[in-house]
Amino acid sequence: MFRFAPLYSLRIRLRVLACLFAALLCAPALATAQTRSMFSNLANPAIGMNALFTGQAAPNIDAAYGLGFDEAEISLISVVDPYWTLVSNIVFLPDGTVDPEEVWVRSTNIPTVQLKLGK
Repeated sequence: MFRFAPLYSLRIRLRVLACLFAALLCAPALATAQTRSMFSNLANPAIGMNALFTGQAAPNIDAAYGLGFDEAEISLISVVDPYWTLVSNIVFLPDGTVDPEEVWVRSTNIPTVQLKLGK
């Protein structure tokens, strides 16, 4: 084990050197990175999805094994134009129905007044 110690030490030194080199290459990109508001991009809406599943695998329960779908929800937030912002939460249920839980638009251009239309 002792005769491999110099080789092991060399590997550690090379890994540390590679990590430092990568950090130096990425540092300028991190220094110039800026966060943007989710409402600032007119062409791309903010899209999110979550789903709820239930699973059954216990052998002592009299129920079918497997994975069951309970619901899925898609959330969309988009700047429609300079005057309106669209927000929607659409729910998909296991029986095949689609329920628009929230769908509304909000005015963004009228000073001191904000109109909100929808469900």
